[in-house]
Amino acid sequence: MERIYLLEEGAYLIRKGDALVVMKGAQRLDEIPASDLRRLVLVGMASMTGPVLDFLISHGVDTGFLTPSGRPWACKVESASIPVDGRCFVPGQHSKAYRVKKN
Repeated sequence: MERIYLLEEGAYLIRKGDALVVMKGAQRLDEIPASDLRRLVLVGMASMTGPVLDFLISHGVDTGFLTPSGRPWACKVESASIPVDGRCFVPGQHSKAYRVKKN
């Protein structure tokens, strides 16, 4: 699966090994194998945990956030936006650099 669009309001992603699990409250909605994932788009009030974001960045998965009407919201995380030295620039805030912790 190369692209995933998470449309379920209130759903969130958690990491389980090399898979992403879609949860809503305590209910498990789906499990997505992430080995072929290249792009993830969260729409509306969908969210993810920190370990999921770490997994997406380390595996080069482009991630976007859209409003419920489909407009870009907040930021877009692209694997190419994180240079080797660990600095990540947020679009629209070019004067600020955020450190990405290296393990």
